[in-house]
Amino acid sequence: MFGKILKETIKKAGFTQEEFAKEIGTVRALVSQWITGVRNPSAKNLKKISEVLKLPVDYFFQESAGTAITKETTIIKGTDGADGTEKTAGEKKPAAKYDKTVNSKIAFIEQDNKRIEAENISLKKDVELLKEKIKILESKIL
Repeated sequence: MFGKILKETIKKAGFTQEEFAKEIGTVRALVSQWITGVRNPSAKNLKKISEVLKLPVDYFFQESAGTAITKETTIIKGTDGADGTEKTAGEKKPAAKYDKTVNSKIAFIEQDNKRIEAENISLKKDVELLKEKIKILESKIL
């Protein structure tokens, strides 16, 4: 669900994946992995996503992408209200604040990223062991 909402929001903001990646300081391939659900963004990247798209982090974890952005809300690439508000058609509304729910979601993503890193370390060790076994087998064959 995160990926679908991110994809729609990037498009509504007028960015290509490449432009958006540059805006948040990463590469298009990583943005694509977030969109397809292959990877989750780190807490740091989640914060950048939120800042660039001028939406609260919890927006990306809603049941439906249409619940936070309506036809009245206009995402304007690279700008926001000078007083810290989102620009909307006809009115300004205060930008959403981070809350406990957002912090718990960030914590969940951080834990998931740590799990993935641990799995990668384990896989790297497995690869090294296999390389050693291949060397042993090759030396027995020769």
